[in-house]
Amino acid sequence: MKMPQRDAVNGRSVTLYEPPAASFPRRCRNCYAVGSQTPGLTRNPDGSLDILIRADEPKRLATNWLPAPAGAFSLTFRACLPTPALLDGPWHVPPLIEAP
Repeated sequence: MKMPQRDAVNGRSVTLYEPPAASFPRRCRNCYAVGSQTPGLTRNPDGSLDILIRADEPKRLATNWLPAPAGAFSLTFRACLPTPALLDGPWHVPPLIEAP
């Protein structure tokens, strides 16, 4: 998932939940969300963030990794102080792209 820089939202995060009760993952403590305020993230040259959502720790961008279960899960995108670009429609939540 590619999160933009501050042109659409001032603060943003992606939180992962596991079924059946939409609970936080049990795999590790405090590793259920990644966002613009997460310390140590690696940003792209344009200021955006690539968030890697997967079960196994990635070889690249491990600082931007959101551990996911091998099975079902859901994601929630949160925007704090959204700008008109998000509220009025030209910007949309970025799609999930399966990495090779």
